Amino acid sequence: MFGQRLWQLLLLLGGAVFVASCQGDRRAEQWFAPDPQLQEQVVSQAEPAPEPNAELANPSAESETLPQEVLTAVGDREVKTDGDTVQLPLTFPEDVPSYPQAQLLSASYRAGQGTGQTLWQSNASPKKIANFYQQFLTDKGWTVEQRYSEAEPMVILRQDIQELRLTFPEAEQFAIAYQDTRLADAATPTIPTNSTAKAAATTDEVVAALQTLDVLPTDFDATALVNRRTFARWLFAAYNQLHRDRPSQQIRPANASSQPVFQDLLASDPDFAAIQGLAEAGIIPSRLTGTTSALLFQPDAPLTRERLLLWKVPLDHRTPLPNASVETIQQVWGFQDVAQIAPDVLPMLLVDYENGDRANVLRVFGFTTLFQPQKAATQSEAAQAIGFFGFQGEGITAVEALSLVE
Repeated sequence: MFGQRLWQLLLLLGGAVFVASCQGDRRAEQWFAPDPQLQEQVVSQAEPAPEPNAELANPSAESETLPQEVLTAVGDREVKTDGDTVQLPLTFPEDVPSYPQAQLLSASYRAGQGTGQTLWQSNASPKKIANFYQQFLTDKGWTVEQRYSEAEPMVILRQDIQELRLTFPEAEQFAIAYQDTRLADAATPTIPTNSTAKAAATTDEVVAALQTLDVLPTDFDATALVNRRTFARWLFAAYNQLHRDRPSQQIRPANASSQPVFQDLLASDPDFAAIQGLAEAGIIPSRLTGTTSALLFQPDAPLTRERLLLWKVPLDHRTPLPNASVETIQQVWGFQDVAQIAPDVLPMLLVDYENGDRANVLRVFGFTTLFQPQKAATQSEAAQAIGFFGFQGEGITAVEALSLVE
């Protein structure tokens, strides 16, 4: 027994001497240092992470309104979709968030009308969803026109030019319909002052008015194709005739001493004053507008649909045009052949869409899912295009201009 205790004492003394001798030796100290991973595990076990906000984690929980921190947390536009096949339209109001954990089932819109509808799925109660949107959007400055009630489960909200309707078509589903009232108003034609003219004039009426205004010739052929030279001449004459009472808005013709912008259009050409005048005004792309590839005008080439929009829309909008992408045009117009459209025509199509039923695409080509940018335009289509100039409710038709002359 004594020998065993003596041996234990010698071991303790030896260990102490060994540890003391390791002081100052970094490698030796590391042998006896605690495992940092074990330290982290101990800390994480001792201080568990806080529970997530119950309202955000479970949006179906019943309450009259959501806490402000939840309203702030969901103020984004990210949505769940089934296989990423459904996306919010670009026309969807920016202020309107997606409901927490709701799944977007479908989305649709009407080109040129500023209207659309989205359908969502959520296990939250209609009352809770309604309270969420009522509180969130009133905080954004929207006005509640109709509050949700069990008797009439619908919410209507307005802000300036936007209107939103929240409905509940089926169990665990809700729909958000929206409308840009500005575009809706623009889509409603203004009745001309001439009592014999209709709100939406027929092609024959437009042609007759433009012929009386000395824009179109008497031998006008509606089914014949129109070339670039002819359309430029008609465009120049129609715009100035429809703005005859506003000289400051008219396009000035070029004089014979002007340096020709296009190599194939000399000052001696009978249409030089009109075409050069449009180019000098920046309406027709040329080297003056920085389009270095537009060295030739090609006066006798057929006028294509995209060329018609490229020259006409700037005279409707008359302010700098926004940028536009293929995806944007696909969203608003839904053209199947949008990838075939020239990049410089995309901004024209975006602005034209914002013109509602007055859009050139709708008035000239009618409803279509194919733009066919390289298709040649007819004289009838050219006449419809120049039969109105204006943007979002501000403008004048050829029939109205004729009534002012009479």
